[in-house]
Amino acid sequence: MRLLRMELEMIRLELSQERQAYLGMVDQLAMLERACVDLKTERDQWMDRYYKALATRASRRPVIPPGILRRLLWLCHPDRHGDSEAANTATVWLLSQRKKQ
Repeated sequence: MRLLRMELEMIRLELSQERQAYLGMVDQLAMLERACVDLKTERDQWMDRYYKALATRASRRPVIPPGILRRLLWLCHPDRHGDSEAANTATVWLLSQRKKQ
């Protein structure tokens, strides 16, 4: 009986250590997810700055013919690419070109 109690205590101790390790990993995952959100926000801010800088150079940019612009919008539209981030970004940029022409 004593041997079984000792074995049970060892199992409880091991379980407690595993739980602590698990909780540490959960905390680390939450920290990484917050960092990921922060990085995406920073990336979006830089992309906005980039597109604004491009817009200030609009007078030196060649005009995209309306027919070509329509085709480009059709080709890269998010509906055709599973609503991907790249398709959304390209579509937004192309639409901004249409407004300036």
